[in-house]
Amino acid sequence: MDLLVATAIIGPVVAGIIVYVFRDFRVRVLVVLATALLLGTNSTLVYQSLPFSYSPAPNFLFGFSLVEIVTLADFGLLAFFLYAGLSLKSRVATLSALVQVFTLAYLEFALLPHEEITPVFFVDHMAFIFNAFITFVGSAVAIYSLHYMERYRKIHGPRKARPHLLFFYLLSFLGIMNGLVFANDLLLFFFFWEATTLISFLLILLTGTPEATRNATRALWMNLLGGAALVISLAVLAARGNPLTLGHLVAQGLAGRPDLLAAALLTLATFTKAALLPFHTWLVGAMVAPTPVSALLHSSTMVKAAVYLLIRLAPVFQGTTIGQLVALAGGFSFAVTAAMAISQTNGKKVLAYSTIGNLGLITAAAAIGTPLAVAAALVLSLFHALSKGLLFLVVGNIELGVGTKDIEEMEGLLRKMPITTLISIAGMISIVFPPFGVLVGKWLTIEAVVRSPLVLLLVILGSALTIVFWSKWIGRVASVTYQAETRKEKIAAAVLIPLLALLSSAILASFSLAPIYRTLVAPYITALYGSPGLIAPDGQVLSRIGRFAPWEVFLILLLILLATRAAFLTMRPVKVIPPFLCGENAQEEPQLQFRSAQDVPTEVSVGNYYLEKVFGEDFLSRRATPVAIGLLMLIIGVSTR
Repeated sequence: MDLLVATAIIGPVVAGIIVYVFRDFRVRVLVVLATALLLGTNSTLVYQSLPFSYSPAPNFLFGFSLVEIVTLADFGLLAFFLYAGLSLKSRVATLSALVQVFTLAYLEFALLPHEEITPVFFVDHMAFIFNAFITFVGSAVAIYSLHYMERYRKIHGPRKARPHLLFFYLLSFLGIMNGLVFANDLLLFFFFWEATTLISFLLILLTGTPEATRNATRALWMNLLGGAALVISLAVLAARGNPLTLGHLVAQGLAGRPDLLAAALLTLATFTKAALLPFHTWLVGAMVAPTPVSALLHSSTMVKAAVYLLIRLAPVFQGTTIGQLVALAGGFSFAVTAAMAISQTNGKKVLAYSTIGNLGLITAAAAIGTPLAVAAALVLSLFHALSKGLLFLVVGNIELGVGTKDIEEMEGLLRKMPITTLISIAGMISIVFPPFGVLVGKWLTIEAVVRSPLVLLLVILGSALTIVFWSKWIGRVASVTYQAETRKEKIAAAVLIPLLALLSSAILASFSLAPIYRTLVAPYITALYGSPGLIAPDGQVLSRIGRFAPWEVFLILLLILLATRAAFLTMRPVKVIPPFLCGENAQEEPQLQFRSAQDVPTEVSVGNYYLEKVFGEDFLSRRATPVAIGLLMLIIGVSTR
């Protein structure tokens, strides 16, 4: 078991060091492919060994225990954060780092006993679910980055690209995330939590531009604020005589004796990491980084650390006022960010707001804390990672292919980049329409929150708004202007393989939802509550009030696709006549201009409605942020009663 844990955590870090030292492209390709194979094999062995625990020997490394090494590493991290806060002149980052230093010192040297916490690592079915999509999506992003960063370097220059740094951070990030989801010792968990803050800060800062520096600084201080809340919660638990393990926290919740102040502080930490309102701006700002960074931060790693902790704490929230408030805050983030996404023309910003919304939805489900709610949160986490990872990579390929992230400039993309466009449309369908797993997760969430009317209303509203912006984007990329010429798209294998792997996984996993639920999700929920949350016989998922059989919908979709293909084969080319445009069509540009009053040529502009005055991010942020802050203050206030 020690080898499985070490391979998952240390293996990617060592690979990152190798690509940093040996900066040859061929070495990079070999190391990335070998790491993907190693992590995939290791995840398979982890699944075969579930559940298991591991505690390193007292003389773990050169006579030092793991606790001593982690303590030293913690203070080293905090020293860097303090330096970064001072260098960037960020008062909040500096103050948050100081709070962490003093709280951690008090915790380590005054509150904690000297005996070792056991087990240090505990790997169950839930830990494996997160390990699996960290491995799969993370490896797909790394392989995609091989070709992407070479093209990015040619366009932006080596000083902005710096692929040796990107791959060092990217691969190390995978190891750190594996450590986080395997950790049972909360001090070790805290180290990995803040390590993700460090790597995400460095990734956003990668290009070194003033905009990147500004957004990296915002990400740093917001996440350090959450780190301060996390370490204070550990001090609260230790001061009350609790062992600092995730297992003990969960056991407290199941026994009906949760430490609500610690839970509230942990909630604050998760809100910063998941970028829920009012901390949403750091995740949107992270879009300045190269696309692989966005894919990594938004789908499989950084933000999933927060929902991992929230889902673990679900029994703590169940049946409590704090749980209802956290669910309300999650639903509020879902609805508001879905509305904000409607006003965005930048594709990466749409994906960012969609991510925040889905994290809010997962938060709402986890905070309800029932077996059905936990099932919904896990299903959403798994399928969101696959679909959103795919969409970020697709947008990156579109950006390099046609030089834009603007949705309005993607008209005619079907003829310019047919392969990429078809994959993007399928990816968008997978995140919002049946029979894919994300929609099933939303259905389960709605059923789980049905006894919380306000949360239910927000979830329904957010779900309706998501259909608007996804449908609008699908319509834009699928539209074909009659003057556009069809091109044969050349797409590199290092790009195409990850895209097809993620798309096929989203489809196959949705088709196999019932067996996936039985083998991965149900064992964790049954071990926790004694009930599987759902019944998943062959080919279908059953809840108290509904049944969903993915294969039936997939069959209908297949018939529709075949019929559509047959219809296209019967079509014949015809001469296209431009429409009447409120005046005589201009002879020089009949498809773009018409002659209006005084015989003046007027240019035609056709596009979507974005309703900035209603759904604009500045407009909504000014109104939603105070509400979100009020909800967080209420959560903290209720916990201290």
